[in-house]
Amino acid sequence: AEFKFFIDAKPEIRAKRRFKELKKLNVEVSEQTILEDINKRDVADKTREIAPLKKLHDAIFIDSSSINADEVLQIALNYING
Repeated sequence: AEFKFFIDAKPEIRAKRRFKELKKLNVEVSEQTILEDINKRDVADKTREIAPLKKLHDAIFIDSSSINADEVLQIALNYING
């Protein structure tokens, strides 16, 4: 691919976002439990033997911790469109 992006956010931010989503669905779960699950999944994803999750050397990293999906898209489009 001509452009590769690696988009991530801090685990605490991802937990807050997931907590809000689940709350809207009336799912009872603590933000702390969600954070623990995210951290466990991240370790599993990054250390699995086949296709571990990692940023490729030529991928453009976008930290979405403090921006929304539309802003992420705009950053990616700015790279693509020069």
